[in-house]
Amino acid sequence: MALIHVIVAEGLYDHAFVKDWTVGFDNLVRLVEAFPPRRGQAITGVPADQIRETARLLARIKPAKIQFSASATVHAANGVQNHRAIILLPALTGNLDVPGGNMLPFDQPPPLRDISLRERLASLPPRIGTERFPFWSQVTDEGQLAGLADQIVSGRPYPIKALIGIGANVMMFADSARMREAWTQLDLLVFTDFFPTPTTDLGDYVLPAATYMEGPALVTGPPFSPQAARVRYREAVLEPWGESRPDWWILFELAARLGLRDMFWQGDFERSVADILSPSGIDLAELRRHPEGLPLPTRPHEPWGYRHTGFDTPSGKVEIRSSLLEACGYEGLPVYREPTESPRRPALAADYPLVLTTGARVPVYTHSQFRRVTSLQRQLPEPQLEVNPADASLRGIATGEQVVLSTLRGRIVVRAEVTDVVPPGVVQMGHGWPQADVNLLTDGVQVDPISGFPAFKSLLCQVSRM
Repeated sequence: MALIHVIVAEGLYDHAFVKDWTVGFDNLVRLVEAFPPRRGQAITGVPADQIRETARLLARIKPAKIQFSASATVHAANGVQNHRAIILLPALTGNLDVPGGNMLPFDQPPPLRDISLRERLASLPPRIGTERFPFWSQVTDEGQLAGLADQIVSGRPYPIKALIGIGANVMMFADSARMREAWTQLDLLVFTDFFPTPTTDLGDYVLPAATYMEGPALVTGPPFSPQAARVRYREAVLEPWGESRPDWWILFELAARLGLRDMFWQGDFERSVADILSPSGIDLAELRRHPEGLPLPTRPHEPWGYRHTGFDTPSGKVEIRSSLLEACGYEGLPVYREPTESPRRPALAADYPLVLTTGARVPVYTHSQFRRVTSLQRQLPEPQLEVNPADASLRGIATGEQVVLSTLRGRIVVRAEVTDVVPPGVVQMGHGWPQADVNLLTDGVQVDPISGFPAFKSLLCQVSRM
């Protein structure tokens, strides 16, 4: 918002694009009046002069692109509005849908059939979270699992009796203890996995899953890149070990026992592949002759395509003031709300003065995967809490020492890693460690009101010596 304040105040925005292709710019101008760089500095810690310099740099260089990382910006109490404010910057500066700027996706997606049975949603009960997160339910075909624990416990709007988890991990949920307790109240818990895990320990039944080398699969290239859109058929390298089976086999057999065999290709995996491929003109026999894969026909997006088709919004324009959000009862503008847990709330910050951010990616593991690989274990054998040298010095903490990380929801013990990778006032910890589950400390109730995403990146904590 402070960046936009500078761009607007100094007239650095693309006047023609804003006039012809946006809705709500005048509302935004009034909104950002309250966010001069000095206020941006007070909230974010980014120096006001740096905010001004960055805004001018972004607005004056043509073309310019902002490389987004969705999880970092939406895993916060203001997640959706955070992200909306950021993605307005390319539009305001004339860098949207231009070569070298933030291009829109391709015009014609890869021609593959969607077999997810989404068309049946209308005949089913409301998805989890529909009432609490109406916008999420409107723009996605998924339930919002931020509401799962509440619905299991309350039985409203209807009871949930069973859960089948394929590679499920209870430690990935905010307030994982609360989710774990809710799952134990179900009549039936079934998990599939490669190894015993803290999650499979909860199951009534555990089904052994085959690895990707022990079953065939249809593999498609990145759907966001028309130049790289490819499809290939990956043959099984090995027979499944013991009684393990591929995920698709487990689902097909379950469908058969539920009387849905006709909807699942009579249990024939190759028929399902042929169905997916049918719009592409590529058949399975041809794919087998080309194990390296074949390109999928797509139509790359042409720059400035909006001039011909408009944008994919109700108005056909970039909706700075979103009509879709307003229709669901939310603010149409990217309004900033001070988080419940904030360093700017003195009463809470007195006991929990540090910002806790969780889930940063590491090159060694993927979430909780590969923790049993010995060569990777040697690189990162145990969880660690990254602490800035200034904060560590204040607390008498050195690298390698065990410390107590605490929030409003509890405490865990973890080893400290003193590093300037994190700024002063912030600590960071990875997730997926059974011996120090950081999501025991995160909040599964106070979530982004629009998306339902937890505030993995904006909670308060304290770190102390053992």
